[in-house]
Amino acid sequence: MSCYGSTYFESEGWYSFTVPAGSNQDITVTATSSFGSTDLLVQVMSGTCSAETEIGCGNAVNGQSVQTETVALTNLSPGVYFIRIVNVNGTSSMGMSNICVSGVATGIAESGTEGQSFSIFPNPFTSTTTLLFQSELTHANISVKDVLGRVVKTVDFSGRQLSLERAEMKAGIYFVQVTDDQQHVTVKKIVVE
Repeated sequence: MSCYGSTYFESEGWYSFTVPAGSNQDITVTATSSFGSTDLLVQVMSGTCSAETEIGCGNAVNGQSVQTETVALTNLSPGVYFIRIVNVNGTSSMGMSNICVSGVATGIAESGTEGQSFSIFPNPFTSTTTLLFQSELTHANISVKDVLGRVVKTVDFSGRQLSLERAEMKAGIYFVQVTDDQQHVTVKKIVVE
C-alpha cells in the first residue's frame, strides 16, 4: 500500500500512481478528507495529462465533515494512472488527510513531484505570472491548456525563470504542462482572474 497525506489545495488535486510491468493488477484507491460539509469526488483515469479517460469514480457520501471515498479497479494494465480529487460543492481550500492506493502499485505522488519542480507566482494572476524552476531546463516544452485540454499557448524554453503573459487567455482555470528534455512531464494549475 502506498499513501500520501496531509495536503491542501483549492477545488481539486491531482495525483498519480504506477502499476508495474507484469500481470494485470487489482487496485483500490481510498481518499479521506476533512474539508467541511461539501462533496468529495474521487476519479481514477488512464491516458495522458491532456487526454484522460475515467476508469472509476467514487462519490457516494455527500455533506459530511469527514468523508471517505473508495474506487475499486480490476485487471489494470501496467502504466501510469491519475487520481483526481474534487471538492464538488465549493472552491475553498480542501484538506486531504489521506489518499492510499492498495494493491501492487508503486508509489503515489502529487502531480508534478516526479518531473521538474517549480513554483508559480503570483497564482492567481491578472496579467503576468512567473514560473521559477528548481533546476536549469534545457529544451523544455511548456504548454498552457484550458480545462478541456485545448492548448492555448506553447513555449520552447531553456533557463530557470519564465514570465508567462496572460495575452489572449480569458479568466478561468488553466494547466501548465512542462515536458523536459528527458520527457518527464509536470502539470500544475494556474488561475487567471
